[in-house]
Amino acid sequence: MRAMQPGERIAIKAAYVRKNGLPFDNRGHGVAAMASRSWAVAQVPSVQRPDVRC
Repeated sequence: MRAMQPGERIAIKAAYVRKNGLPFDNRGHGVAAMASRSWAVAQVPSVQRPDVRC
């Protein structure tokens, strides 16, 4: 959070394992995947803590 600058767009992502519905043959093994959960804009930090608004 300290490296974020006010007004920067950030992505909140989630990593998970997927086995079915892949566009290639995974031979039944789990494959790591990542999805974007939401987008946000960093706001001006307050004295106590930085703030992120969706």
